[in-house]
Amino acid sequence: LRAALTLASVVSSSGAEEDTYSKLTVFSAWLPHGGYALAARCDMEKGSLEVKFDLSDCSGLRPVLEEDQDMHPSISMRAGDPTTLVCELWPSRDSRAVSWSVKWTSRIPAG
Repeated sequence: LRAALTLASVVSSSGAEEDTYSKLTVFSAWLPHGGYALAARCDMEKGSLEVKFDLSDCSGLRPVLEEDQDMHPSISMRAGDPTTLVCELWPSRDSRAVSWSVKWTSRIPAG
């Protein structure tokens, strides 16, 4: 339930940002509790994406999930998949700054 509420905040809150790249759309937003979250959507008509984010320059924020502790969450997405929550960061001190980058590899089936 928490992930669904966070995803809804990232995609539709008034402060949400949407960055569209050639094959990928990334949604980001500050959350009411002072945290930050990222979500992504594959915009390809067919094929898949392997997407890796780099959040290592963030300060005052820590990943909610143990597997994201290296601040490099990744996600696999296929064409037609719904928008997916990539990560949620919780505040770890009063002063927070966010910085992220994204890289992806696309796979398009032959034919």
